[in-house]
Amino acid sequence: MKGISGRWILPFLAGLVLIAALNTASGYWVLKRLEAKAGAPFRAVFLPHLWRPAFTLKNSRLQWQKDFEVQSGTIEVRYDFGSLLSGQGWRTRIRGTDLKVRLSKALAESQGVEEVRIERVEADLAFSRTGPPEIFNFGIQSPELQFRLVKEDGL
Repeated sequence: MKGISGRWILPFLAGLVLIAALNTASGYWVLKRLEAKAGAPFRAVFLPHLWRPAFTLKNSRLQWQKDFEVQSGTIEVRYDFGSLLSGQGWRTRIRGTDLKVRLSKALAESQGVEEVRIERVEADLAFSRTGPPEIFNFGIQSPELQFRLVKEDGL
């Protein structure tokens, strides 16, 4: 019976390092693209997930095109790595928990509140190079707001 050869260890470890590096670099690229779409930099602790195409933003502070400002909370962003390589755009799933959000003046007037505590928000979006994102699913759970938007196939 032959002993276990050590020849596979170095390529295996190199593969693991490559996967972790690709997920970290692609996560940072997605973060920078989201900042460009939002029109402002995000202030948060960037925590890449090493073994899957995702990252978490802790202590998030971000503004989205003057519509609203997230003042605190945790946001997890998962993205489809294959769609990043397609050049057509990228598919992103965003989940936020325990978010404190300040609405723009127009939104605050329409909703009757200026600040909202959001327990959970989920969005499934496809970002293109130009134009607004395509929304597949978007939902908010909050004591102040309840909202759900789902795109049905074929419509």
